[in-house]
This record gives sequence, C-alpha cells and structure tokens, in this order.
Amino acid sequence: MELTDRIERFEVLEDQFGIVLDALHAEHTRYDADSACISIHFDIVSRSNRPRPDFQIGISVYNDKGQLIETGVERVKSKKFLAIKSCSFASFRVVKPPSLIRLIPEEQ
Repeated sequence: MELTDRIERFEVLEDQFGIVLDALHAEHTRYDADSACISIHFDIVSRSNRPRPDFQIGISVYNDKGQLIETGVERVKSKKFLAIKSCSFASFRVVKPPSLIRLIPEEQ
C-alpha cells in the first residue's frame, strides 16, 4: 500500500539547513497476519554550496490515533555531503499502515 501522501515535510527547517527533501516514497507491505514492513525513501538535495553543520533527518511514524509508534534517523556528515544523498528507512515493527510520517531536519 503506497503511503507517500502521508509524508509531512517541514520546509521551513529544510530552508534553514539549505536542503530540500525530494523523490519521497513510502509504502507499507503486509506479509501475513503478524508481519509487515514500512519503507520510506527520499533524497536529500543541497540548495547551496555554503558550509553547513552536521545534521540529521528525524523520521517519526504515527498510528491512526496520533500516537508515535516508530522513529528513525538518517545522519548526514557535512564533510561527506556534496550535493545529494539517497536515503532509505525500513521497519518491521509497524504492523498496520501509519496515518502520518514526518521527516524532520534537525541538528545532530
């Protein structure tokens, strides 16, 4: 089941870090009654050549009651980040499709 329309970005924070989150995709795959997987994919694209501190993208997953049910993080080292970084996150602990997925740029 595709969940891309449930991804929430924080463009103000993306602007502060000089990045844009692009090529967003999320899906939930049920294997059987007791197992499933959520996978989230995105690109981090630089919007400038200015130096930036190390940062990370926090990944928060919420159920239909608005409860936080899973978290993850994609860390980015400024010395290794040139212009684009493709990222993937997967969790087998999210049995039901989530109602909201947040991608939050933040300092490390």
